[in-house]
Amino acid sequence: MKNSKSAEITKKQKYLLSLQKELRSIQQEIRSLPLVPYPKPIFYSYAIKWTIRDLRLKRYSEVYEYILEKHGEFTRTKSIKKARELNPPKIMISNKDYIKLLDKYPMASRWFIKAKDKYNNKVHIFNKQDLLVKGIFKLFVTHSRSISPKLEKRKAEIKDIIYGNYKNAGLLNKYLGISRTWRDDLRYKFEAKYLDNIAKEGL
Repeated sequence: MKNSKSAEITKKQKYLLSLQKELRSIQQEIRSLPLVPYPKPIFYSYAIKWTIRDLRLKRYSEVYEYILEKHGEFTRTKSIKKARELNPPKIMISNKDYIKLLDKYPMASRWFIKAKDKYNNKVHIFNKQDLLVKGIFKLFVTHSRSISPKLEKRKAEIKDIIYGNYKNAGLLNKYLGISRTWRDDLRYKFEAKYLDNIAKEGL
């Protein structure tokens, strides 16, 4: 039997695809578990996010607020000292989301500059820096899921095999036609979903 390099790659891809399928199944099972509220919220971390200075005095306050709420991201840290030193990420949106934004608020085109992300995709960066002020919040965990250690361990094992190895991740993404890695593509989605279950308290 001929053991060519291409045959080996195909075999590896099939193995990685089966692991990815198992991982998705585990993730779905975890998401289906009920959220149980804590008796009292538990401090999780500090979050740093851009806010708008003196919103009541701004002509387009509704639009600014929408942009920050929809597209602003948190930087998180456990240390208040670090929170005071760090700045939030730039408010950067994809070309697709930019078009949607202009459909809703056409005047917003004046507040963005064109740029490229690290994948060379077209993005738009909010450029009204004079309006932005850093806000520091406390994040509290209010709910949790009771996940079996066995399930959690298996999830970690699969993620380490697929995404802990750069070559494996690249091989799988190439086969699936994905240009971004799992970590980059799903990090914010995971955080955004997670933050839905966290109470935000301004400092």
